[in-house]
Amino acid sequence: MIIWKYHAGEIGYTVALLAGAIVLTVGNIAILLGFRQLSKREGGPLGKRLVVGAAVLAIAAFLATILGVSVKKHRNGYLNLALSDVPLSSIEPVQRRLVVELIRRTNANSQEENKAMAEAQKVPMNPAVYSAQSFADQQIIQSTLAHLAIYTEIDFQYSAKQQSAREDFRRKMAVCDAEYLTKWDAQRRRQEDTESAANQIEHNWFTSVKALYDYAEQHARNIAVIDGRISISDVPVRQRFNDLFDQSKALHEKLESAVREEIEPQQKAKANIEE
Repeated sequence: MIIWKYHAGEIGYTVALLAGAIVLTVGNIAILLGFRQLSKREGGPLGKRLVVGAAVLAIAAFLATILGVSVKKHRNGYLNLALSDVPLSSIEPVQRRLVVELIRRTNANSQEENKAMAEAQKVPMNPAVYSAQSFADQQIIQSTLAHLAIYTEIDFQYSAKQQSAREDFRRKMAVCDAEYLTKWDAQRRRQEDTESAANQIEHNWFTSVKALYDYAEQHARNIAVIDGRISISDVPVRQRFNDLFDQSKALHEKLESAVREEIEPQQKAKANIEE
């Protein structure tokens, strides 16, 4: 029954194991006490084999429960409900309704971002950021930066909407079930901190790209692209350009690393939404 309830999404992994341990312990003790009373009435002692057998079977049953919940796929009740057509007004209790509302809002934000990004990518970014050709002349410099700004703005708006959804959820849940909110925050604080850090790095990175391309536009007459390479004759301009270029590339590498670190906690948080 515990394995089935875990599969159905009615209980989480920890609850399943604790319930199994409690049920098996209390159940076996109750049965053994019953046999003991029966043995007393019949004038005989409770057999040691019976006690040992009960303990062995209880351990075997608990190990089977661990194996069952580890192997059996867990169905996320909240997620299934969020993906259904059930209106929020029909979902009770309020705690469940708020979680489903949050999942639906964040999923809608993700779908909206994917749609906006797919639309933006219909016009491929050519030349690519940091490529020599992207510094060929003032017009190309401006168009490269403008094109990148479209992508980053989609990301920034998505992050702001997700943050707004979470804040709204916390405000409502604090009134409804503060204890559940504390547990929720404990499970997701690391994930949200990672997302916030990645978002800040992306802001810093875009600022660095803008500084680089703004500087290149201001000194476009000193920049030439020869055989696919950037050539800058003016030494001070070249040194400043290279500094800005290196700083921006370093931030880009830091951003890529932060995004990789962000993916795994997101997946775990979505999988660990428990009733």
